[in-house]
Amino acid sequence: MVAHYFKQNKPRSKILLLDAKDNFSKKALFQQGWAAKYGNMIEWVGQSDDGQVQRVDVKRGEVETLFGTIHKASVLNVIPRSGPGSSPSGPAWPMPAAGCRCILMASSPAR
Repeated sequence: MVAHYFKQNKPRSKILLLDAKDNFSKKALFQQGWAAKYGNMIEWVGQSDDGQVQRVDVKRGEVETLFGTIHKASVLNVIPRSGPGSSPSGPAWPMPAAGCRCILMASSPAR
């Protein structure tokens, strides 16, 4: 996991999980594990707390949320919507960002 690498090599790094949903399976268990293993390195933000991604700017390394917050990151991992109503066919980019899950990884210089 990326968090393990960051903990070992770049301990001031942050992983921000922006989610278009307010819940996911075993959420409490995951959050408890993240906190125990990585402290406050991993932060999950659900839809009602401004976690819904509206726009992704790959060139700038930015993600804009529904409430207009812009997050910058060294690495962006955008996970498109899946399930009913989503289409796996067609070009990957430009990808509609609304409703996706996004993992932002901002790393600090190595120690």
